Amino acid sequence: MKATGTVAGERARRTSRRLLLHSRAQLVVKTTVAATLAWLAGGLVGGQVGEYRYYAPLGAVAMTYPTIATTVRQASHGILAIGLGGGLGLIVHTTLQTDLLGIVVVVAVGVALAGLPLLGEQRSYVPVVALLVVIIGGRNPQDYALAYVVMSLLGAAVGVVVSVALPALRLSPGHEALRSVEALLADQLHDVAEVLRSGEQPEADEWDRRLRSARPFVEDMRRRVGEARDAQRGNPRARRRGYPANHLQRIARSLERVTPLVEQVLDLVSRTYRHGLTSPLDRQLAHAAADALDRIADLVRSYHEPIEPDDEKVVDGQRALTRLQEAFAERRDMDADDLAAVGAIVATLRLCLLTVEPAGAR
Repeated sequence: MKATGTVAGERARRTSRRLLLHSRAQLVVKTTVAATLAWLAGGLVGGQVGEYRYYAPLGAVAMTYPTIATTVRQASHGILAIGLGGGLGLIVHTTLQTDLLGIVVVVAVGVALAGLPLLGEQRSYVPVVALLVVIIGGRNPQDYALAYVVMSLLGAAVGVVVSVALPALRLSPGHEALRSVEALLADQLHDVAEVLRSGEQPEADEWDRRLRSARPFVEDMRRRVGEARDAQRGNPRARRRGYPANHLQRIARSLERVTPLVEQVLDLVSRTYRHGLTSPLDRQLAHAAADALDRIADLVRSYHEPIEPDDEKVVDGQRALTRLQEAFAERRDMDADDLAAVGAIVATLRLCLLTVEPAGAR
């Protein structure tokens, strides 16, 4: 009973630690701190501008992101968009006499200006702020626009300071995404190798399950590795500890290159089975191809590891592919279509082996 309680306690501690270190939990803490500090800082501003202190925490919440680099980038885009929207609102408010016409103009022009690339994801602030100036600015639109810009700038500045003080640096989601892509590609190669070795033809829906697209996993890997790179950029902790975000990116790019090759070889091998055609692979060729698929799958699965060029996995892959090529070279009685099909399989497997370089060989 005591051992069970110890295991349960350890599991609870690991779960709690995982939750506390999750990027969303860290963002919750940073944004809450930034909003609180921005509200307090806004109270120190006097005059007409100080009456709009509630825009400071709003700016902090809107412009605080998980990483330092992203927070700085989004804050600069946000302040630029807010300033542009405030200026547009002032021009329209002082030029046009009717609120209805002013609303029409600021929305039309604001949405058009929001298309400027330099505004990034904060582009929607242009028409929104312009509308607020026209509708809420009243008789003193200059004071309102100035207060909105100043308080938003204050909130954004607090968000940047908090992000620098509490930097996030979580590379594990990037590692996990890489491993997911590796595992999927390796499992697909092993599955087709099993079919070739057994000689049994799976049903059509079973083929669809085995050959599900890896692209969503690749997209997720690209996004998470990009987040890891952003987390490292401008982060003093990263410089001290030497986090390998660039290494993750190199592996991700190579996996992106090998993914379409794996999909191509799987399609080539499975095409005859799915369409009920006679396979160009006889028993010997099928077993040789299955061996090559298994060896390449083993290499893909451990691609993140620092494997040397003469590692056993690399050598086994090269030998298996050589055996397949030799078996294919002995076939003299194949027609042109079968020769093209098997030749394409062999050539694509060779490209897979050449593309999936061991991490230590880069």
